[in-house]
Amino acid sequence: MQPARAVFPALLLLAAAGVTSTAGCGGDAPTRAREGRLEVALREFHLSPARAEAARGPLAIAARNDGMLVHQLAIGRGRYALAVTPALGPGQSAVLEVRLPPGSYRLFDPRSNYDTLGLYGSLVVR
Repeated sequence: MQPARAVFPALLLLAAAGVTSTAGCGGDAPTRAREGRLEVALREFHLSPARAEAARGPLAIAARNDGMLVHQLAIGRGRYALAVTPALGPGQSAVLEVRLPPGSYRLFDPRSNYDTLGLYGSLVVR
């Protein structure tokens, strides 16, 4: 049974190496929230959309786990989370209901080091 334990981290590293993340890159225009709702997909190790904009006021961020591992979505500044979803298994979804003042925010997965592997993005509230 011990060899299987060694295989999982190796598979995780291979999966992370095979994914190219555009999070934080400035090439694409940000996705705009529509009617106070923003759809976000999480997977290993990428957040889509990587850049988003929303109007101030109530915002529902619908997070869907399209990956094979458990993920969470947090919104905050730096590593400080203002709101976070429960743990989402593959295929599961949750909605974060927030009211944010204008400013720049970070969308990220607070689990382990998932954000440093590329599972993060930005949200600008205007």
